[in-house]
Amino acid sequence: MRHPHAQTGLRRTLALAVIGAAGATGAALVASIWLSWPPAEAETTAIVPGRSLAATPTATLPAPPRSGVDPPAPELAPRPVQSLAPPAVTRPTTPPAWGAPRAFGSLDVTLLEPGGKPAVGAVISVSAPRTTWGRQGPAVVADESGHAMWPAVPAETELQVGFTDALGFDVGSTTLTLEPGERRELTQRIDAELSAVVVRVADGSGAGLAAQVTLQAVRSIDGKNRSDSTRSTSRLTDSSGRAAFPGLSVQRVSVWAQAEGFAPLWRDDITLDHDPLEIALIIERGSGLDVQIVDDVGRPRDVDSVALTGTPMTVLAEHVAPGWYRFVGVPRAATGLVASAQGRRWSVRSLAGPVVQLVVPASGSLSVSWSELPLSYEPNGVFISSEPPAWGWFEPLDAATRAARGPVLFENLAPGDYIVRLNCPDAPVARSKSPDARSPEATPNLSAPAVVVSRQIAEVRIEP
Repeated sequence: MRHPHAQTGLRRTLALAVIGAAGATGAALVASIWLSWPPAEAETTAIVPGRSLAATPTATLPAPPRSGVDPPAPELAPRPVQSLAPPAVTRPTTPPAWGAPRAFGSLDVTLLEPGGKPAVGAVISVSAPRTTWGRQGPAVVADESGHAMWPAVPAETELQVGFTDALGFDVGSTTLTLEPGERRELTQRIDAELSAVVVRVADGSGAGLAAQVTLQAVRSIDGKNRSDSTRSTSRLTDSSGRAAFPGLSVQRVSVWAQAEGFAPLWRDDITLDHDPLEIALIIERGSGLDVQIVDDVGRPRDVDSVALTGTPMTVLAEHVAPGWYRFVGVPRAATGLVASAQGRRWSVRSLAGPVVQLVVPASGSLSVSWSELPLSYEPNGVFISSEPPAWGWFEPLDAATRAARGPVLFENLAPGDYIVRLNCPDAPVARSKSPDARSPEATPNLSAPAVVVSRQIAEVRIEP
């Protein structure tokens, strides 16, 4: 871009210098030079609103310095101070997967119920899933102020903090990340109101007893009771026979008590209509019952378990000798007993007399082997299950048994029907070309039926 103002000033300076040196004679020469200089281009100025054209400065050349004298140093115009902050760099917030924590902080948690009351009895767990910090940190029960503390938890990684009631039902969660050395005080509200149940166990005279009290509850999910929504917890009574269960988010509970020398006692479906709820269980001494289990030829026979029937809770007998089981006290609601072995059940409907005898057929055995398998079918174990499915067992294979293709021996099995399956986890799954039938190239049949007979070894060979 050309600057006409600077060009015009230069011409004026040259003209004045010549006039001063040559007088009138030089005037004609200057006029000649002036007329022969090419005319300056017309200057155009953009009109900016709010700006005066008269204020536009005109650039001029400084006067030449005198010989032998240094020109004065130009004055430096002030410049704004610029911040020299380092560039923004993404800081790693998590150590490598399953790595050890690099730094630690501390965490104080105060839990409040929706109404603002301390969530006494709630359980708080802290985990750092991206580190090797225990995979699952220790759980802490909130004290009377709803407070729990961890003096050292991993920093610079995501912490997952979960809140449950005393039975393990979820009542909230949160996530956070601490700076190294940071002490975080967290106040968190949970999603449910909590209540407490106090159970007192006493004998007929009203004296408190040393007993184990179990509390159970079912929480409905979307109006349905699922098996995974049933939770229970147990406490031992204190010197006055009381056991306290704070931090419950359920509306109905069942409780029962067991004390040495007494028959178990329970109460079902109790509504938590006020907080705390006090429940009294007056238990009585019950008559003991011995159970003798024999096989079909009268020899002692051990089973997996012996339990009473007709009770809303599971009452198990104690194994005291080969083939002998004992109930210290039998509650009035009991109607019979059942013995279980490998998913099969044998029952007695009458409990008359101090001793009840039950016949359970003697056990048998099962030997499993297999033929040569297709390539890439590498078995890692044998799985057997009762038919109908009610019990199962997996036996891993060592290198020698795998190379010899068996046999694998299963002993002490209850007589009956079983399904035997050779487990090949890396076997390819071949798909049939027809949607309605399997092609000859489909996955080989790695299972076979088996029948176990008392005191015999049943042999099964799997032919893929």
